[in-house]
Amino acid sequence: AFRDLQIRGAGELLGAKQHGTMQTVGYSLYTQLVEDAIKQLKIAFDEGGESAARLSPVDFDKGVEFHPLPDFDLPAEAYLPNSYIEDENQRLFFYKKLMDARDEAAVADVETELADRYGPLPAEAASAAKLVRLRIVAQGIGVQKISGRFSRMTVYFAKGKELPLAVVHKLAKGKRPGVQKPDRIEWDYGKEPLASVESLFTLLGTLKEEAAAARAARAARL
Repeated sequence: AFRDLQIRGAGELLGAKQHGTMQTVGYSLYTQLVEDAIKQLKIAFDEGGESAARLSPVDFDKGVEFHPLPDFDLPAEAYLPNSYIEDENQRLFFYKKLMDARDEAAVADVETELADRYGPLPAEAASAAKLVRLRIVAQGIGVQKISGRFSRMTVYFAKGKELPLAVVHKLAKGKRPGVQKPDRIEWDYGKEPLASVESLFTLLGTLKEEAAAARAARAARL
């Protein structure tokens, strides 16, 4: 979605002159800053007229808490095609709704609304929804970011969210090539990178459960 904005732009606000700022802070945070600025201007204008409409510093500690999702840099066809949503403003609107989603219900609501208004989701749009779902799961298990090139991806874990050593050892025993450490692992992906990420997350969940069960069994013996 971000690359779509960079290529096509969306007027002066999100066009070529502004995409550098957006790239620096991330699209979701950028749009939140813009929304906050618009609200401030509206309130100031209503209270004191045009001359009073001035921006004040944004204090995120007092505002709505913002939780950016982990970055996924993978060669996946995940976007809303122009042929599916022809109106650029509506396309941007649904991009933002997807990127604002923070749970399964919110993603499902966007999918339902898209299907109601534009018909069945094409493969690219379904992948966009799947990408958001995976980023939500990634945040829940402590993934900081995933980057991939040439059929190999690296999964980085946030500080304090590293994988248990037992899980790392089991991954290494699977004879997977590359680095396998508590703070990052390397994994192969095929023609469907998102499906590979989903399979990896499922495997990690299983291995964590097995490791926890083994710890509990050892504690019971002691």
